[in-house]
Amino acid sequence: MLIYKGGVRWGMDSMAAFIIAMVLAVLALRLGLQPFLSLVMASLAFGLLAGLGAGTLVHINDGLGAIFSGLALVILAGAIIAEHLRKGGAMGRVVEDLLLISGRRGLAASAISGYLVSIPVMCCITSYMVLEPAVALLDRRARRMRFMLAVAAASSFVFVYPSPVVAAAASTLGVSAQEAFQIGLPISLLSLAVGFIVLSLLPVREDPVATVQPGPPISRLAAWSPLLLPLVLILAGAWSDQEVAQIAGQPGLALLAGAMLSLGLARRRLGKAVVGDMLHSATRRSGVILLDLCGAGAFGAVAGSSGLPAALQSALSFLPDLASPFLVAGLLQLALGSRVVTAVMAARLFSGSPVEPALLLLAVCCGTLTFSWVTDPFFWLVRDTSESTVKETMLGYTLPLTLAGTLGFAALYVRAVFLQ
Repeated sequence: MLIYKGGVRWGMDSMAAFIIAMVLAVLALRLGLQPFLSLVMASLAFGLLAGLGAGTLVHINDGLGAIFSGLALVILAGAIIAEHLRKGGAMGRVVEDLLLISGRRGLAASAISGYLVSIPVMCCITSYMVLEPAVALLDRRARRMRFMLAVAAASSFVFVYPSPVVAAAASTLGVSAQEAFQIGLPISLLSLAVGFIVLSLLPVREDPVATVQPGPPISRLAAWSPLLLPLVLILAGAWSDQEVAQIAGQPGLALLAGAMLSLGLARRRLGKAVVGDMLHSATRRSGVILLDLCGAGAFGAVAGSSGLPAALQSALSFLPDLASPFLVAGLLQLALGSRVVTAVMAARLFSGSPVEPALLLLAVCCGTLTFSWVTDPFFWLVRDTSESTVKETMLGYTLPLTLAGTLGFAALYVRAVFLQ
């Protein structure tokens, strides 16, 4: 259809433009184009088809900049900590301790650590970057361990207050912090259980796993301190009224402190040459990951400015009151890729709904867990770190999360319809 914005401009329905752009992104990926270029080209096509005109480039740059500014320090610092674990001799100690804690069950250790760490860190990507190097070597199923870590981190991030996802949606809908925590915790545990069962049964291709090199002797304190320091700083910042603690508790700065500690320990024990090698490897690794994340951010920014959120709500208005926010949130997650942005948009769209606010909150949160695909920065992080194909990442990451969100909503729907 025609869209008029300060003059005549050709444009089509935002949903049709979104579908065409997604098809173009998939075709570009299948032709071997890198994810960053595929997503940027799809963003450009989406904006032009939807009638955004020259503003498309503005939204693309905004999306790129938002992801880079929010995650650059997190990704680089996490990669440096990972190199400390790999090359500094700490990996063997950390892996052995995790296995002892979990009774030598690697998948359980990965699930528990990802779920718990994501809560104080308040970012599933940050918790994944901190833990990924260790959990990937919990047993020989390295790719499965990474998938489990990602699913577990997302399960608590989406449902457990004060996660930004829950806090933002709860504030919009007028749900108290105490109520949000009480209703979100059981659904988060259900989500974790679903992910664990699916990944226990799902066939996952595994490459040969290198054995953990013992390296120079290292104390438990030296091995764990770069991992624990960021968590301590983030917790202190969340609960302290002191400005210094709040600044140091920002995820980027907290992880940077852990990275500097990693480099200091490596230089003292292994020498300057090893530190230089660690920095080189971490920079290359984080650069590739950041480009993919920024591409997803660009697509999400264009989608959010195209009128797609309102179009989705209108298209699904025929559904039951509780089903509409769930499906709209899921489709917004597919379109935008950001769970926080999805939760805020969906909560605003349905803030006047006759549904009980607490149930509406959970429906939105369940929806944000589903349909995490190429627009989701976390998808590309998992794909790159696990060295998986797009199809394998969809099976190991997208599928368990979608099932968890869908079954969580089913439980919520049963409660709302039959237990009132």
